Amino acid sequence: MARNQWQAMQENVVGLTQALQNVVQAENQVVAATRNGAGDLHRIFRSLNPPRFSGSPNLNEAENWQEEIERIFKVMQCTNREKVVLSTFQFTKDARAWWKATLAHLPNVGELEWAGFLKIFWGKYFSKRVKEKKAAQFVALKQKGMSVVEYEAQFMRLAVYAQHLVGTERLKANRYMDGLRPMFIDKLKPHNIQTYTEMV
Repeated sequence: MARNQWQAMQENVVGLTQALQNVVQAENQVVAATRNGAGDLHRIFRSLNPPRFSGSPNLNEAENWQEEIERIFKVMQCTNREKVVLSTFQFTKDARAWWKATLAHLPNVGELEWAGFLKIFWGKYFSKRVKEKKAAQFVALKQKGMSVVEYEAQFMRLAVYAQHLVGTERLKANRYMDGLRPMFIDKLKPHNIQTYTEMV
């Protein structure tokens, strides 16, 4: 009987050892796949020629960098956390130093998502004074000599700074129409357009 028990124990140890080896092997495969996935993601990101950002105080550079990065993310369909990792990889010079210092003071860095990152980024590179100036430009925006396409692009760029004025589709449509040349306003008013989407 003792021999049978000993043999059963040996078989259990062999079985447990095999199970443990399988778990370790599976974990290694997950780690390798994750590393390859991150490498593939980064390789794809780099192939799309993402812009670098040096931390210039020039507002247009920060805006252009963000717009271009977000355009790339739409193609890649990244998660919000991947966006943070990939975009901050493009920081150079002052921006890299600022981000490194910022990371040291952030709790739960690994949980930072895109919206949270943008809030921090905008807090650094878009001062309250600049935001107010851009909001004032939005309020004063008129089509004048611009084409409709140019006016729409400028409208969308500046609307970000005046969300309180374009909080609904109706408000956005009204604000957009108010800035058009009178000849366009006269043509659009009779249609009683309710949303910005219908307007453009």
